[in-house]
Amino acid sequence: MERPSKASQSRGSTWKGLLIITATILSCWIQPTSAQDITVEVEPPLGTQGLSVTFRIVGYSGTPVMYNWYYKTSAQQPSRKHIVTYSTYNRRQLQTKIRQRVYHNGTMFFPNLLVSDSGYYEVQIIKDRFTLDRPEAGAPLKVYVALSKPTIVTSNNTAVETKDISLTCQATGDIHSTKWYINQRAPSGSRIQLTPDKRTLTIRNLTRTENKGPYVCEMKNPVSSGRSDPFTLNVAYGPDSAKILPAADRYNVGDRIQLTCSAQSSNPPVQFTWLQNGQPVSNSAKFSATAALNHAGNYTCVAYNSLTGITRTKSMNIIIYGPLSKPTILTSNNTAVETKDFSFTCQPTGAIVTTRWFINGVAPAGGRIQLSPDKRTLTIRRLTRRENKGPYVCETENPVSLSRSDPFTLNVAYGPDEATIVSIDNQYPLGANITLSCSAASNPPARFTWLQNGQSATQPHFLLLHPRVTLETTPVMQSTHLLA
Repeated sequence: MERPSKASQSRGSTWKGLLIITATILSCWIQPTSAQDITVEVEPPLGTQGLSVTFRIVGYSGTPVMYNWYYKTSAQQPSRKHIVTYSTYNRRQLQTKIRQRVYHNGTMFFPNLLVSDSGYYEVQIIKDRFTLDRPEAGAPLKVYVALSKPTIVTSNNTAVETKDISLTCQATGDIHSTKWYINQRAPSGSRIQLTPDKRTLTIRNLTRTENKGPYVCEMKNPVSSGRSDPFTLNVAYGPDSAKILPAADRYNVGDRIQLTCSAQSSNPPVQFTWLQNGQPVSNSAKFSATAALNHAGNYTCVAYNSLTGITRTKSMNIIIYGPLSKPTILTSNNTAVETKDFSFTCQPTGAIVTTRWFINGVAPAGGRIQLSPDKRTLTIRRLTRRENKGPYVCETENPVSLSRSDPFTLNVAYGPDEATIVSIDNQYPLGANITLSCSAASNPPARFTWLQNGQSATQPHFLLLHPRVTLETTPVMQSTHLLA
């Protein structure tokens, strides 16, 4: 039998060994497993509103008793909100009235994402109920609103040549970048301008050929992208000019008048108006009528583009030939005076083509006879009493008529020429009758005045000095007489 001291020592030694073994086992139990490289991966890495993501635990190989998932707005935020707990022992999720679903391996499925779900998500792994080692890992989630298909809208309903127009790319969702393509190329040139956010493209001084497009805009964010349908610009322009066909401008009474107005280079097609002498006669591209005398005059085609505001016109004069009335001859002055110029004008009624003159039955000739370009006015330079009396006749003609005026004889005023005095003798006895005769060529007849020594022969003092003198005047075209 052992001594008590030794037995005590032996028992003490045994407990000590047990304590050492227990301590060793406990040390192994509480050894932290967080030393494992545990991470959380998000699939897909970015969230889209309305879709789902999956949070997977990577690097953990044990079988814990439960998983806890938490949410906070960022990784740096100290406080966090509990979302869900999953018990592996019961194989169930403790919170059921939430969108998130956790599976047996700790994976959390997150459907029907909202933008407000963006933040930082952490998982806590509880190995058993007794250990204090609870490894954690987390990952951020950013949720974006997917882009709708972009559309292009314009600043004006109508694009007009030489004006500015802006195109804006629009879409719903988170827009991070916008690009434009014109004829499948990036915009370039000084007339193309983009706003800082690239969403609005402005074209300065539109042209009909260079700026039609098509235009396409593309928008992107981290989870989606989209392109608009091609947009072709309908540029309004013109009209550049107006034209009237046919060019024929002379018609006989009864002919058919058919005029057509066309406008060169216009979008949209122009609106037409016909004016006759300034008054509207048609609101179409064509004007037609059966020619009458009242259809003569100035015709104007007005071509108007309601979108550009541009108006172009083209005019022509139409002459209608009908029967001519007898022309009349009008003179420039009431009196034709020798050595002066004198003009005749043939005044017809109706449209004429040709005017002719006849002087004494023959056509005018000589350097002193001048005709106006239209032959309607005849001018005689430096009239003479013998050569230019006439008679004068004017004749007018058009394709359907010919007519002559009545003869016109010119009454040329001339003179008086040098006066002459005729007497029976230049010596008379006292008391004899004196007869003097004065004559001068003149038309109309000249008026005569007799002077004796510078004094009028009809004055009273003349009669007192010569009581036997009597005056007798007989006005004629060329002479008058004085009897004494």
